[in-house]
Amino acid sequence: MKLTLTGRPLCAALLVASMFVPAVHAEAPPNAKSDATSTARESVRMDKRASAAVQTGPKNASKADLKTAAKTAKAAKAAAKAAKPNILFVVIDDVGVDQLTKFNPAGVNLPNTPVIDSLCTAGVRFTNVWGMPECSPSRSAIMTGRYPFRTTVLNACLPTAPPRSQTSPYEFTVPQMLATAGYASGYMGKLHLGDPTLNPAGDGYPGALGFPYFSGTPYGGPSFIDITLAGQMPPPAAGELPMYSCGFPVDSATNSPAVCSCGFPDGTWSDNIDAVDCFTLGGVPLVNSDGTTVTKGSAAAWARVDFDDTNGFYSMPRALVVEGSPVVNTIDHVYESTQDVDLALQWIKAQKAGTPWMCTVAFVTAHDPYQPVPYHLLAKDYQWPSGLPYVCGPQADLTSSPAPSEREIMNQMVEASDREIGRLLVEAKVAEWSGNGVQMLDSNTTVVFIGDNGSFLDVVRAPFDPLRGKGYVNQTGVCVPMIIAGARVNAPGRSVDAMVNLTDLFQLFGELAGVDVRAAVPASHALDCQSMIGYLTDPQASPVRTVNFAQNGTNLSLPEGQLRACVIVALTSAATCSDAILYSEQLCVSTGGVWFDDYAKCCDLRAAAATDAALYAQCGDFAILPPSAMAATDGRYKLIIKQLEGCDQSSKCAFEFYDLTTAPFNHVLLGGRGVDFPSVSLLPSGDAACSPGELTPEAAAAFTALQSYMYDLMATQPACLGDGNIDGVIDSVDLAEIATWWGQSSVYDFNNDGTTDGSDLAQILTNWGPCSR
Repeated sequence: MKLTLTGRPLCAALLVASMFVPAVHAEAPPNAKSDATSTARESVRMDKRASAAVQTGPKNASKADLKTAAKTAKAAKAAAKAAKPNILFVVIDDVGVDQLTKFNPAGVNLPNTPVIDSLCTAGVRFTNVWGMPECSPSRSAIMTGRYPFRTTVLNACLPTAPPRSQTSPYEFTVPQMLATAGYASGYMGKLHLGDPTLNPAGDGYPGALGFPYFSGTPYGGPSFIDITLAGQMPPPAAGELPMYSCGFPVDSATNSPAVCSCGFPDGTWSDNIDAVDCFTLGGVPLVNSDGTTVTKGSAAAWARVDFDDTNGFYSMPRALVVEGSPVVNTIDHVYESTQDVDLALQWIKAQKAGTPWMCTVAFVTAHDPYQPVPYHLLAKDYQWPSGLPYVCGPQADLTSSPAPSEREIMNQMVEASDREIGRLLVEAKVAEWSGNGVQMLDSNTTVVFIGDNGSFLDVVRAPFDPLRGKGYVNQTGVCVPMIIAGARVNAPGRSVDAMVNLTDLFQLFGELAGVDVRAAVPASHALDCQSMIGYLTDPQASPVRTVNFAQNGTNLSLPEGQLRACVIVALTSAATCSDAILYSEQLCVSTGGVWFDDYAKCCDLRAAAATDAALYAQCGDFAILPPSAMAATDGRYKLIIKQLEGCDQSSKCAFEFYDLTTAPFNHVLLGGRGVDFPSVSLLPSGDAACSPGELTPEAAAAFTALQSYMYDLMATQPACLGDGNIDGVIDSVDLAEIATWWGQSSVYDFNNDGTTDGSDLAQILTNWGPCSR
């Protein structure tokens, strides 16, 4: 059957471009107002939201969705009648299904994860879960129950992201929803619903989003690895690689961490300590300015250390944000996963008896950079593989790719996270040790474990696609692990293959707490979450979702023009260029890329390299990361719609279409769905016309249905420029709210010039009235 492609405007559908006006260069915003003011203002907003909340169905729900949702109503009501369970939510960073044996049975040399494996035995393993392909969109989707095109968080919130590309303080988040049911909420680790750099709340932005207790990194990942070793060595000259890529000295003779003197922040030092042990103890390995180790400590050697320098996972900034108190900033000198678990346990033990709680522990591991973990978090018989260079990335004396070493360290990081998850469960009295795994106790606590998005580039494990992992809406980028154990789980030890989206966790948390989320959330906030409580309580539960959806895009940037072309070469030697994510040369290089400061766009770099042999020798041939893409699946067929860069539009197809049941490795992966390598797309990738040739009637019908679904879904969130508080109407409330942000960068900065001012007020006055729906 011949296929007809719908001629709707692709860019507009993907980016919801009419929501934004072009970004304008501006100076940095002024300082944020006080935390007390922000807290008071949020209290007023909460009152407004509560009074405005009415029961409503999802604005975008199809009739089929509503019918299937009704099937779970009985299970949801039964859960609400039971005692409200505590909720322990564990998130592991940048770990896709490819990393875990229970989700990738075809994988080889995967991390050893006995705790995660035992949770599968004690609970329900979900084998068909989609997240978004980047951290911030996934996390915002979980905490709001809304897709990225609604929250406008289209990609990772970087320091260049203005407030209108971060989670809005006017969103209604999980802790606010649970508070209506009497829950206390604490959050430890990585939040990444925004970034403090341009956020008017600064490091206190978790509080502005309704989190009453937050202790973690205010940023999107760990610190860069410190190649100066806390200022003891000069940074390498331009174009040169570091002497030590792991942030500590390595003995080249033994291919292992060096033994040296270890300095501590209290002014003391101790000799003959392994460099990793030194970090684990909260110290800094002492070296001379030429990088040679200091074997005998001294006051002079100690004085050369800047203990305020950050270094990967061992020295990270932490913000403590507690409702009603000023933000407290510190530098941790404890391995970050260990610190997050320690603080989570303190918070849990401090909760009042009889008050239900939700504690989130969001590990920063296994986000890059890849850095060796404390020895006590590894198996007792662990040995670094013989012959494998002990490096964490490109290094001056390394003549081969660092990718195999990075994958080994990735294994370490996942295994360390697994061990700390076990300690969290045991010391919180949710489980007890059973060998190296755990056995759940009857604690009235529901444990939810997830990964937020797919794994990244070289650490992706076969048979998944390293070129289409994190950052792509292909399977490797969006398929994430999920396990739920403990309270409300009947018949543990089973798997559920029904489609689940990470937005559904918003509704699950509400269902566990007995909250009708569509009554609690303001009617103007269209929800995309669907019920999943039935999968826990009823082993025979029918599937709820008929279609799954994922999306990524390009956030706004401030100042305009800061981003540049960065070309990253993966393990396969296939290169990818991005000009919309990696905002600095340091970030580009740390990711294994080459920064081209003279080229703001990848297309410009490609055009210049075509006539410049020296430039071509630097960048070679490369693919360009699409600025935005969205995907939908009916469980068998999957359609991807991409916005292509201008230089690709005449030679590439903007659609990818797959039958996942016949895709490669479908016979060895869970659920019988294979990997969507572009080579098996049912549409030719090198044909700009996307000529599909002959498709079966079933495939052609699926293509049309999925295409219509995505375009119709995007149309449910029309632009409403001027509605800064997202209540569905531009009115006097917006006039009052814009005044509270005046002179700052804010969600009311509609023209993205860095300041909320008269030009933004003009948008309110011009567009006055209800938003179109």
